[in-house]
Amino acid sequence: MPSHAFHHKKPGLNLLILFGLGSLLLALPACHQKVGWVSFEQEDGWSAQYQIFHGQETRPFSFQAGDKVRLHYTVRVAEGNLRLQLRDPQLTLIAEKTFVSDATGTIDFAPDQTGAYTLRVIGEKARGGFELHWGQ
Repeated sequence: MPSHAFHHKKPGLNLLILFGLGSLLLALPACHQKVGWVSFEQEDGWSAQYQIFHGQETRPFSFQAGDKVRLHYTVRVAEGNLRLQLRDPQLTLIAEKTFVSDATGTIDFAPDQTGAYTLRVIGEKARGGFELHWGQ
């Protein structure tokens, strides 16, 4: 009987297990990945810069029914694409924009109910940044 604690009779099985675990670890970050992510949040806005953003981030903003709301956006897309989604308190999609290059503009809407609206930013292998500010 060998004197060392580990005696490998099936090195092929060990390699297969290591390969499987390695593949799993490589696949997991692809679901949601942020590299170089720096984000700033204010009462009336949100901005971020990143080297890689693949996944989604959400932030709640409260509005009153009947308000006239304008979302000002500046988006920088060096690679991939970036999508903005605005959802009402029941998470119904109100507005959506997809960007594959730099853009500046506005999204106007009038909330039909008071509550927390969700702003969702979705990156698909994106590199760049965004600035989002609420105004009237």
